[in-house]
Amino acid sequence: MLWVLICVPECVSGFPLLGHPADWNGPQLGLMRQRGLACIGIHHYRKYCQQALTVPNHPSWMFWLDDQGLGVREIHVQAPQPVRVDFVDATLQWRIRHGGGFGEMLARACRIRPNEPIRICDATAGWCQDTSLLLSLGAEVWLCERSTWMQWLIEDGILRAAHDPEHRCTWLGQLHWTAMSALHWLPSVGRGACDVVYLDPMYPDRQRQARPSKAMAVLHQMLPDDLEQEPELLTSARQVAKQRVVVKRPRHAPFMAEIQPHHQVLGQSSRFDIYLP
Repeated sequence: MLWVLICVPECVSGFPLLGHPADWNGPQLGLMRQRGLACIGIHHYRKYCQQALTVPNHPSWMFWLDDQGLGVREIHVQAPQPVRVDFVDATLQWRIRHGGGFGEMLARACRIRPNEPIRICDATAGWCQDTSLLLSLGAEVWLCERSTWMQWLIEDGILRAAHDPEHRCTWLGQLHWTAMSALHWLPSVGRGACDVVYLDPMYPDRQRQARPSKAMAVLHQMLPDDLEQEPELLTSARQVAKQRVVVKRPRHAPFMAEIQPHHQVLGQSSRFDIYLP
C-alpha cells in the first residue's frame, strides 16, 4: 500500500503526529483514500522522518499533500521540498515569457510557427514542463502518461491551474488529458490523428556527470526506464504522426530503438531526433 502524508497546520486540532486524520474529509484526501492510499496526518515533517527511518522496509518516497497541492517528497530529515506538476511554476513562467519562444529547440523540432494551428501528442508527459511550453506557443496538446501515480500528480496540476486566480490559464481549452499509456492510446486514434508526436522517454544516462534535477531524480528512482518499450512506442508514434515524430534524448545517447532519425536539432546537453512517418 502506498502512503500519503498530510501536512496539517498547527492551529488545526485533532491531528496526531502519526495516525489517520479521520476528521478531515477534504476532496483531495477523499480521492487519495479511494485510490487505496493510507493517509497520515503530521505536524512536524522532520520528527516524522526520524521515526519513519527506524521502521524496516519503510518507503523512501511518499506522496505529500498540503495547501500547495499534491506532490512527491523524499522521506529524509534533510529532504528538499515536494516535487509537483506545476503549470504555473514561477521558473517555468519566466522561461515562457523571456525564453526563446518559437526559437526554442523544442518549438523548432516540432515546427511550431506563429498563427499556424498544430496538434501535438505529448506521449510521455512526466512533469509536463515541455507540455506547458507547447501550450504557451499555441499548440493543441494531447497528453498521455503511463504511470498511475504520475497520472494523479498531473490531474492535481491541471486542477490547480484551472483554479489559479493569478495566471488564468487560457490554454486549458487546448489541453486534452488522457490517463493511459501512449502504447494503448496511440493505436486507438488512427493514422494522422496528430501532426506531431513528441516522445521524451526515460533513459538511463549512465554517462551523466552533472547532478540531475530533483524532479528528474524522482522519476529515475520511482519509474523504470522505457528501453524495452522503445521499438513499439516509436513504431506507434510514426503511424499516428501526420508530419513527424520528435524524440528528446541526451546529447550522446544512442538513437531510440537504434533507428537513425531523418533530422536532428542539437543542443549542448540534449538533442531532438526527428523521424518522418
